[in-house]
Amino acid sequence: MAGVHPAVLEMLPDGTMVQTSRAGLPSLWWRGRLLEWSFDGYRLTGNTPGGTEVGVITPRSLVGVLRAWYPI
Repeated sequence: MAGVHPAVLEMLPDGTMVQTSRAGLPSLWWRGRLLEWSFDGYRLTGNTPGGTEVGVITPRSLVGVLRAWYPI
């Protein structure tokens, strides 16, 4: 997927959309949890091991905005 960049999940701010190798589906990183996206809504994916590498879907510029604590 174009524009996806790698990162360590725990280093990302809340509100970042990522893609994990585990399911390959987009997931929302929110308050230390991954919420897998589906047409029926978000669902908790379970435990995520520390140091998990993910593909970040959210553009780098928006990750910077989220990191600066811009209210969502």
